Amino acid sequence: MMFTAFLGDILLRSRGFRISTFVFGVVNGLSIFLILGFTFFNYNAEDNTYTIFQMLHLLLCWLLLLVGVGASALLSQQIIVDSNSKYNKYLEKLNEKTEKKWEQKKDQREKHKG
Repeated sequence: MMFTAFLGDILLRSRGFRISTFVFGVVNGLSIFLILGFTFFNYNAEDNTYTIFQMLHLLLCWLLLLVGVGASALLSQQIIVDSNSKYNKYLEKLNEKTEKKWEQKKDQREKHKG
């Protein structure tokens, strides 16, 4: 999941949560549809092997599931991390403004005393 999560991050930053969830949902649905369409009992009984096309079919299903599940698994956590960093930046700006106001009030008090 962590290896393919960068794909989800890229799509999340460029298109947003809804579109990226939809895209990876389609990829996951397609891979499940391909797995359901695979005939597992249609193999060479003498050698217990599948044909090369059946192996490629399974490999395609595996790759689609790897990309779809891996990229979409951490999307919501990435939103939480991004929101937390934005909130921390907001707090820093708010603290700076508050400190400036306190300094201005302090300077005004010193002017009135002096």
